Amino acid sequence: MAKVVAEETESSDEKRRLVAAILQLGGTPGFETVAKGIDSESQRNRLRALGFRHGQWYPYTHPIPAHELHSALERAHVA
Repeated sequence: MAKVVAEETESSDEKRRLVAAILQLGGTPGFETVAKGIDSESQRNRLRALGFRHGQWYPYTHPIPAHELHSALERAHVA
């Protein structure tokens, strides 16, 4: 889910309905939803309350090139 949608979920019923539709699609077997560009803890909490379980949040990590992903996951003891 794009950052612009995440930013406006608190102020727009239309955006909340869009988020609900995205989450419903993400519940389809073979699909997962990821909220991108979460900038604050309040955004993260709001998106989690809406049902998102995955997100890219800058306090965790900034975007990295694909070729650096494996070593980053090893450093985080996830790989």
